[in-house]
Amino acid sequence: EQYNLELNKVILERLNIDVTLLDSGANALELIKKTPFDLAILDIQMPGLSGLEIAERVRGLEHPLDSLPLIASTAATLNDNIESIKNAGFNRWIAKPFSQEDLIKIITESLAANESVESSTEQLDSLSIDALLEISQGNVNFVLNMLKLYLTSTEDNIAQLQEAMAAEERENVERIAHKMVSPTRHLNLTYFTNSLKRIELYAQEGKEFSQIVLQFEKATKMWQRIAPLIKMKMEELENSAVSI
Repeated sequence: EQYNLELNKVILERLNIDVTLLDSGANALELIKKTPFDLAILDIQMPGLSGLEIAERVRGLEHPLDSLPLIASTAATLNDNIESIKNAGFNRWIAKPFSQEDLIKIITESLAANESVESSTEQLDSLSIDALLEISQGNVNFVLNMLKLYLTSTEDNIAQLQEAMAAEERENVERIAHKMVSPTRHLNLTYFTNSLKRIELYAQEGKEFSQIVLQFEKATKMWQRIAPLIKMKMEELENSAVSI
């Protein structure tokens, strides 16, 4: 299903995720043995070795390869396959066709649950506009405007944070991080919110600036993935507004 593979690749690459596509189960297994992937999504019906067979073999590899997060993708009814998927060693599973939000959500959950992922910079936030839709009673133009404002203000605030840290202006760092938290939380960007809260707290508690800078670098990496996600959501909303 090359069409679906390429589609999912584009979605993930726009979130600054490195993606490798493989056209057979045997090739997938060989590359998993040689490459330190953070996660693998395996189609149950892959040619050659099936997704189930690959999962069983990965779980038999030496550590840490045996703990690689595995997501099963299947077009069949999940209820008919859950037991075999679990028994093969998959961490999670997703039914096709799935939405962009479903894909991002399951990747986020898999990475967050994996103990081998040491840094929260590898975790993906799942954007939610539910609160904006509720407040505006479904006004798409309002939501678009709010997302545009958030995108612009966050870019500006990140630049201001960088300047404040370079000048070691502790109070400014705390103030800027603090004002970023509320709108970020409103969009359900949990990991990014937590990172901003840590920057605020570190500045407030008088921690070394090297620690604050490290946390800022993590937050910046998160933002590099979140910004494309917001732009994609805006494109979806613009298209839906046009079709209406």
